[in-house]
Amino acid sequence: MQPLEFKFMQEFLLRKIGLALNNDKQYLIKSRMTRLLREHGLDDVNALSKSLRRQPDSDLARQVLDAMTTNETLFFRDQYPFDALRDLIFPELIAAKGAGGKINVWSAASSTGQEACSIAMTASESVPGAGRVHILGTDFSAKAVEKANSGVYSQMEVQRGLPIKQLVRFFEQDGNRWNLRPELKKMMRFEHANLVEDRLVMNVRKYGPFDVVF
Repeated sequence: MQPLEFKFMQEFLLRKIGLALNNDKQYLIKSRMTRLLREHGLDDVNALSKSLRRQPDSDLARQVLDAMTTNETLFFRDQYPFDALRDLIFPELIAAKGAGGKINVWSAASSTGQEACSIAMTASESVPGAGRVHILGTDFSAKAVEKANSGVYSQMEVQRGLPIKQLVRFFEQDGNRWNLRPELKKMMRFEHANLVEDRLVMNVRKYGPFDVVF
C-alpha cells in the first residue's frame, strides 16, 4: 500500500470511528477490504483510498468502516462486571429506586448483542420484577445491530461463555440455532450509533438517564 494512501486511511478511520491503527497494520486493511474491492471493481486498496478521498461519506465509505470494526464478543465476557452487577450494583439501585423504579443500562459497544443479553440474564436472576430493567445496545456496525435485534445465535456462539443453565433457561433451540426467549428479548433494544460522533448524546438521551454504562 502506498505510504500516502495508508496515512490517509489511518486518519480516516481515526476521525470516523476512533479506530487507531499502528504503522504495522497495513495487512489488516488489506485483508478486510478484499471483498469490497471485488464488489466495487477496485484494483487495490490504493484505489479504494482515493475513492474515499473523493467521497468520504458515501455508501462505500460506510461499508469500509463497518468492515473495519472487529465485533469480537462473547457471553459473560470477563465475568467480573456481571458479578459486580449482580452483587453490588443492582442491589444498590433497587434500594435507591424502590420496588418499581426503572433501571436503565447502556451497552455502548454492543456488537452482536451478547453483552446486553448477559446483562438481561443477570437482571432476570437477581432483580425482582426484572422487566423494569431496560437495556439499550448501540454499535457502529449495522450488520451487528441487525443480528443483535434478531436474538438468534449459532451453536458456536452460545458455546462461547454461556453456561448451560442460562442457555436452557433463556433460549429456545431451533435446529443448530438458539433463539432468545421473548421475555428476555423485550428487555433490550439495539440501535446504530457512532461513539465518536458529536450527535451521539442527542441520539441516546431519550433512552436515559442511564444508571449503568458498559
